[in-house]
Amino acid sequence: MKRPLVRLEHPDLPGRVIEVPESGVAMRRASGWTFAPDPPPPDPEDDTEDGEPGPDPKKAAPRRRRKSEEE
Repeated sequence: MKRPLVRLEHPDLPGRVIEVPESGVAMRRASGWTFAPDPPPPDPEDDTEDGEPGPDPKKAAPRRRRKSEEE
């Protein structure tokens, strides 16, 4: 069985979140890490019916050809 992980972040590194096992929380808390908020739930618009994420719109666009490639 997997041990549950606890999300911690450091006040000097905003946005930097680590996940550690419960056994490592005391050591990290002593060195200044605080409990991180839970991540936001996934956006339902990004999920397809089978639960897999939908295509990334940035990657879905076709590559633009250079003028030298058109000839």
